[in-house]
Amino acid sequence: MEIFLDTADAEEIRRCKEIYPLAGITTNPSILAKEKRRFSEQMELVKDAASGLPLHVQVTGETAQALLAEAEAIAEAFGKNTYIKIPVNREGIKAIKELKRKGFVITATAIYTREQAFLAGMAGADYAAVYYNRMQNLSIDSRQVTADIVSLYRMHGMETRVLAASFKNCGQVLEAVLAGAQSVTLPAAVLDSMVDNALIDKAVSDFKEDWTKINGEKRIDEVLTQY
Repeated sequence: MEIFLDTADAEEIRRCKEIYPLAGITTNPSILAKEKRRFSEQMELVKDAASGLPLHVQVTGETAQALLAEAEAIAEAFGKNTYIKIPVNREGIKAIKELKRKGFVITATAIYTREQAFLAGMAGADYAAVYYNRMQNLSIDSRQVTADIVSLYRMHGMETRVLAASFKNCGQVLEAVLAGAQSVTLPAAVLDSMVDNALIDKAVSDFKEDWTKINGEKRIDEVLTQY
């Protein structure tokens, strides 16, 4: 199981990297646009903040030829281990096939259907980014679609991993994980919401209060040095 952070905010990356067990950073043009810097400048900040974590960077070309050229430029700038995010349409599938032949690592993205996921897997994509919340907004059973894609890959021996994406709350994240998604990518706010809970805070406060009644303000390590 892998957790990715879905952001281009360098400060968020640094903060979350210190707290959570992150496997990498995913971006897309819409996320990058929020930072109001040019692509190359912002991606350098992202790369520096990620400090070695794999990056997933999306191309924007409309033809396979354009997608290939963009992928080559991304790999040159940020390293060959950078995952190239390619939307799964006809030109995208064509580009995925060629890039895999050249040894690139690929995240097939903008997946809404089992059919897209099947073709992405057959083309050799390393990850298939399934748009969980967006499917729900279209009245598509995103949990069932995710489970079916996971089963399809296993059934036919494809090594493509399901990377569930497009989340608005932590309930959706758990649905995707329970459906079998091997990876999820989350905005920082959704990731934080998985542990930000008044009941948790109350329990921690109660434990601290009960400890203090007997041991005072000393921590456990301070008490045990006197043992």
